[in-house]
Amino acid sequence: EQSLALCRAGIVAGPSSGFALQGLLQFIAKQKKAGSLDTLRNEDGEIVSVFICPDSPFPYLNEYFEYLDESHFPQIENEQLLINKPGARKPRKVEAVENPVYDIEAEDAYRMAYDLSPRLAWQTLKDGREVVPKGDVVIVDIRPYGEFVHFHLPGSKRMDAHEISENLSRNAKKWKGKKVLLVCPMGVRTRVIAEFLREKKMEAYSVKGGATEWSALNLPRWRPEICNVRDED
Repeated sequence: EQSLALCRAGIVAGPSSGFALQGLLQFIAKQKKAGSLDTLRNEDGEIVSVFICPDSPFPYLNEYFEYLDESHFPQIENEQLLINKPGARKPRKVEAVENPVYDIEAEDAYRMAYDLSPRLAWQTLKDGREVVPKGDVVIVDIRPYGEFVHFHLPGSKRMDAHEISENLSRNAKKWKGKKVLLVCPMGVRTRVIAEFLREKKMEAYSVKGGATEWSALNLPRWRPEICNVRDED
């Protein structure tokens, strides 16, 4: 609940950040009740409080809807402006290999990248073992380092967007014959990069909806054990 309040205030933070804020507020309330707030004031009479935001909300989007009731989510207005409208069935884009679509649904991207079922992949990660992409697939994540470390697709490599062209030229043999699966926060920048790589005669794909959609579908992803909230349904 507190992390949602932070997000709505412009601070994109996850559940652990919300707990940190709640702990701070409880501490302040306790000091107020004890009549000791004045001991915390600075020379200007202000109480300066600091708390750490250690996570983002993106890996836990489904948990918000699972554990919070409808009162925490205002009614959506202007639904006609939404790309994915509530209740709308997502179109499937499964085409022949001879005519691939470079902007692919997250579930299709998962099947293309991994041999394990999502449930088995989750269990493998939970056991502390690696989930390795198929031999002909390389997964490139262009999100900021902090977001990548917080969670990422199993076996993916982080790379700044501007490095891809240089890396392609320097390691042409390594990239040759590979399917390149690109991941960004929302699947917008990777569309452009996928198109660029295809012009270079590479089989590149962009995950539609990016890491946000991947997390919303609760597809397997590496994340620190302390933040591991639940496995595949």
